[in-house]
Amino acid sequence: DINDVCNYCSELRIKGEPAINNIEFVLVSVLNNNDDTIYGNVWLDELRMTGVKKDKGQAFRLKGGVNFSDLLNISSSFEQKDADFHLLQERLGTGNNTQSFTLNSKLSMDKFLPLNWGLKMPLNFSYLYNISSPKFYPSSDILSGDINSAPDEIKTKNNQSSISTSFNKVTKSDNPLIKYTLDQISVNFSIVNRNKSTATIEKEIAQDISISGSYGYNFSDSNFILPFKFFNFIPFIGNNLSETRFYWSPEKFTTSINISEHNQISKQRTGISTPNYSFNLDRKYSINYRLTKNIKMSYSTDINSNYDNIYNNNDEQKLNSYIFDAIESLSAGLVKQKSEGFTFNFTPDYMKWLNPNIKYSSAYGWQLTNNQSNAPELNSANVSANGVLTSSISFSATDLVELYYTPEKKNTRRGRGRRNSEPQKQKNEINNPILKSILKNLYNFSDKFSKINMSYSYKVNNSHSNILADDEFYPDLTYRLALTDNPHSDNALYNNENNIVNSFYHQYVNDFRISTNISLTKKVQAGIDYKNNNSLTNQSSSDVTYNISKTYFPMGIRGDDGFPIFNWNLNWSGLEKLPILNDIFRTFSLQHTFNGDNNASYKDSEIQSWGYSRNFSPLIGFTAKTSGKNPINFRANLIRNLYISNSGASTEQKHTSQLNGRIDFNRSGGINLPIFFFRDFNIENDITFGFDISYDKSETLMTSVLISDPSEFNQQELSTSLSLKPKVGYSFTNYITGDIYFNYILTENKTSGRREERDFGFNVRIKIKG
Repeated sequence: DINDVCNYCSELRIKGEPAINNIEFVLVSVLNNNDDTIYGNVWLDELRMTGVKKDKGQAFRLKGGVNFSDLLNISSSFEQKDADFHLLQERLGTGNNTQSFTLNSKLSMDKFLPLNWGLKMPLNFSYLYNISSPKFYPSSDILSGDINSAPDEIKTKNNQSSISTSFNKVTKSDNPLIKYTLDQISVNFSIVNRNKSTATIEKEIAQDISISGSYGYNFSDSNFILPFKFFNFIPFIGNNLSETRFYWSPEKFTTSINISEHNQISKQRTGISTPNYSFNLDRKYSINYRLTKNIKMSYSTDINSNYDNIYNNNDEQKLNSYIFDAIESLSAGLVKQKSEGFTFNFTPDYMKWLNPNIKYSSAYGWQLTNNQSNAPELNSANVSANGVLTSSISFSATDLVELYYTPEKKNTRRGRGRRNSEPQKQKNEINNPILKSILKNLYNFSDKFSKINMSYSYKVNNSHSNILADDEFYPDLTYRLALTDNPHSDNALYNNENNIVNSFYHQYVNDFRISTNISLTKKVQAGIDYKNNNSLTNQSSSDVTYNISKTYFPMGIRGDDGFPIFNWNLNWSGLEKLPILNDIFRTFSLQHTFNGDNNASYKDSEIQSWGYSRNFSPLIGFTAKTSGKNPINFRANLIRNLYISNSGASTEQKHTSQLNGRIDFNRSGGINLPIFFFRDFNIENDITFGFDISYDKSETLMTSVLISDPSEFNQQELSTSLSLKPKVGYSFTNYITGDIYFNYILTENKTSGRREERDFGFNVRIKIKG
């Protein structure tokens, strides 16, 4: 009421743009109405704002839809929210009054065509209109009114309509002409129109047009010849040679084209009009070719160009499309980007015991970076080529021995089961008793090992910036396949006329890995692995760097007294069968894992830094479950880690230790309530008890000079942490669940001292379905 605000005044004016969050200070004064001087204190207990408005907010949503069989679907919705409306889990509303309306429809035009044509041609239409108005004027506390009375200068309006359609066949035709053309073609078209205004934009109109088409064909896998089928009489290699296939057609061919035009004119409320136009053409081609059963190749290319230069629109109220102008020009536009990809894969199938695989893949990219239409001699481009050569084998000693010896258990098992449709290859069985006994022992020994996996990869990354962009200086094929380092006949032709810095980047990475698993006994399983990685980087902006990383077991103060070794892991199960343990536990197993690493960094052949890591994760660990109806689960791990960093004469060691464990117990039950004339109502409930404990210790030691005794280290950091967390969870049927927990954390740090934290909480979750 205005009378309560200004003492029965008749008019209240607002000066400027007042806002409560702009108040910087509050001035309080005391007035003495007497002539005498008064001595004393004035205490202000607190200042608080009263009379805060608590307006209610409302929201409603209306949805509807109608389907005319499979011919036409229409759906729409209307939604309105007040600025003060908010959900229960939200404290405040958004502060904006909003209205939105949507309309979607889909017309299946293929329903008007004969069914045996097998066409699918949907026509989609959508319309969206939304408006948003703030409750207050921007940066003030002045009410703007409801969504209808607020001025357009502070509203946000968005009006959008779109039409899209597509064409493709869902059934295959017997007509050869249609089978190889229309059956493989897919076409899509869409147009989107937008009209928008905001507090800063007076009017923004935009139009997006997209046209795409694709074609793909899978060739028959019977298009091959057997040129060596009459050479099966040759010993050893005759059978494999006679089955060699040469395919005379590709495996698959695909191509696609996509045209996208974006036209937008935006006029600010300050009067500035900004056009934004782009017209892109994207063409893709790919082909997969299988030379033989074991050799596959593929090639793909992507060319992106634009027609931005044909834009010529002086009308700020109208958007024109230039797609037909581009078609009439019969030009592919200005090529901005090109990319190529190539893969080669060789997987022989005549050495199953070795299972070799060789693969090479490359990726090439070209991008126009400096386009000067008035001075073509200043044009330049950036290029890059990456290649990866990967070779791997998976050696199985048992498969190798089985070429000459078949164990009895294999012969017995082979008589059962489904017969293989492929004929079994003839084995060179050895009947000599002595050799057969040797092979039997070799088989029993090799059966303890899984396959020995070995892999080697070589990666090369090359890139050059600001090279000549003319077609005559297009990079060579060997560079695009990442077989050479420079794009122009072992050289790089840079553009030295445009005052742009020339640059290059070369990186070479070698990686070797070997791993296997060993069955020491039926209950003791072990795994080992070894890796060696090195990379060389040569770039124009810095010196040559060389990095290495390999599996290593560090020893000594600086870690240099160690030795290369493989990583290992060990798992021992079945310990519950040991005396004493068999009376308590249903399962009991131990775990142990080691992982070590040595890394070093060189610059111009001079070592800069090197380090080591030695991780026992865990050093020892166990998991167990007790016997009984409601078993108790135990899990505990002791982890020890060491990290060593060296640079010059300085050394830093970081030691971390962790002991963690968990005990959990689950109890299930329920209540069965008999109900007269109805079936019994069963209420299930589960109770879970859990207790987690964790102790961590971290220590950092450092020295800036060479030392010979660990006691000469300086302690830089020492911290410990203890965490205890009991937790009880409860579930009452499938709809009510909850838990209660207590968390105690004790931390002690060399710099910050000792600190305790206690946290108590509970969660209740109620599932409501409707």
